[in-house]
Amino acid sequence: MFICYNLATIRFRINYYLSTVSKFANLCVTCNCYGCMFPFQVLHHTLSLVAIAYTMLSGEGQFYTYMILISETTTPEINMRWFLDTAGLKKSSAYLINGILIFVVWLVARIFLFLYVFYHIYLHYSQIMKMHAFGYYLTLTVPSVLFVMNAMWFMKILKGVMKTLSKWS
Repeated sequence: MFICYNLATIRFRINYYLSTVSKFANLCVTCNCYGCMFPFQVLHHTLSLVAIAYTMLSGEGQFYTYMILISETTTPEINMRWFLDTAGLKKSSAYLINGILIFVVWLVARIFLFLYVFYHIYLHYSQIMKMHAFGYYLTLTVPSVLFVMNAMWFMKILKGVMKTLSKWS
């Protein structure tokens, strides 16, 4: 199974869990900026908290939790986009470069990585079936729901990139 209880792992999971709690402020900002996406953000953060808490308490599904946490590498670019927009730099080259970086990092960390997670779940399904029922359903549900949301956001990002690049031609 995927159980590993070394001190660094536990410390990392606790720190990430606490930082996820602080994402409530991020959620409020999201509500103001992207009101129509708010229910999806609540679902995203709730599923993440439940999955991380379950992994911390049970020791099951750590590999999948870590793989999905890698998708948080898109957060600095998203935050930078907000800062540049708030600073009135939407027409700057920094905003354009950041937008392209969001596209590339999102594609790798939230689309391709999730496809790999699904492939890994398929390969190791016999092991996943041995997990507790709640962990089993989390392993199948959380990545699927998050992938759908990531794909929805990616389509918005793709439209933005195409719109921006069409202005350049």
